[in-house]
Amino acid sequence: MPRKSKRPSRGDRSAAERPFVDREELIAAFRTALHETGRTEPKVLVYHGGAGIGKSRLRRELVRIVDSSQQTVDRAVVTATLDFAIPSYRQTESALLFLRNTLHEAYKTSFPSFDLAYAVLWQKGHPEVPLGDDVKPLLEPGSLLPQLLDASGKLPLIGLIPKVSALVGSRQHVVDGVGPTSNLLPTTYYATWWRQRGERELEDLPQMEPAAVVECLPKLWAADLKEFIVQRSSFIVGRKAVLFIDSYEQLWETGSSGQGTADSRQETGDSRQKTDEWVRELVKQLPEVLWVISGRQKLRWEEAEKEWGDVLSQHELGPLPEHSARQFLSSWASRMSRFRMRSSKAARACRTTWTWPWIRSWRSNAPGNASRSRSSRQAQRKVRSPNAERRVSERKPQRSCSRSSSGT
Repeated sequence: MPRKSKRPSRGDRSAAERPFVDREELIAAFRTALHETGRTEPKVLVYHGGAGIGKSRLRRELVRIVDSSQQTVDRAVVTATLDFAIPSYRQTESALLFLRNTLHEAYKTSFPSFDLAYAVLWQKGHPEVPLGDDVKPLLEPGSLLPQLLDASGKLPLIGLIPKVSALVGSRQHVVDGVGPTSNLLPTTYYATWWRQRGERELEDLPQMEPAAVVECLPKLWAADLKEFIVQRSSFIVGRKAVLFIDSYEQLWETGSSGQGTADSRQETGDSRQKTDEWVRELVKQLPEVLWVISGRQKLRWEEAEKEWGDVLSQHELGPLPEHSARQFLSSWASRMSRFRMRSSKAARACRTTWTWPWIRSWRSNAPGNASRSRSSRQAQRKVRSPNAERRVSERKPQRSCSRSSSGT
């Protein structure tokens, strides 16, 4: 799993500082879908357009709208963003693990079924190795998975389900009196989860092939999130979730640079529908979630199932109208003028006496100035005064005559 940068990249910071204009109709469609209640069918907003038209900037503006409309603590709307421009997130297990970690860090969301399934998948791929760094976020104190590891740090697949059942029944793996928003779960949580769905969902997991486990991951991840939204949010009125997916067309690119190969660009038909089948499965399993997908092309999910035509709400991003473009340029120009003013003040403040010798030395030693510096030094030697020449000669050491006298 790629490490998460603590600081935003230069591109993210510059994009976040750009003024946002126009797109009122697209934002209105998002607000309408966000405030819908009692949704029983999936809802997918699709924003598509050419490269550089503003899809990612619109997505960041929608996230800002959600975050600014609710409190920081116990937020009613759960949000997360998955960007397929990152090559590792185009794999089902890596994408779901990233979303799991993001939601757990921000909202303390629990994914007991997914955590066990992912650990089993990892152990099947590395049978002789303890659980690695990818699984470390799942091993926090108070969770179920650390109690299942053996002395060497591996997850024993033989007898796993009976061991989970016995551990959950003993109720010795958690701490009493812990609130629902803490890192540690209440004593009864795992017992209720195992009795209602955990044992049924995971009973065949140890015998499955790795490919079959990967196919089960979207359903298990969706079941865990559904439980968090519906059952464990009674103390928060109107709990909702909005999941954003950006650069959707990159899901079919196989190259690490995002350019793909000739085979991936010509992929059509059943093979193309198979690539994003796990995304459609997530949407099916989570009608409570509002999905916002951005990409260069319209989604063609109705080619797989005609029912998707009623689920998708597709909106095309076109060029900015003239008045919005003028507003954008005017706002950007004012920001740039303020930036230049601050830069010039900072430059004047840095012009202290100790900096100028270094600057002169650097300029004289620069590749383009090397020949000029040598010629200038030669010219200076020619115009030296007679007194300067005499002082130079006086500083030269006198040759000793002892060697010549001894030789004679």
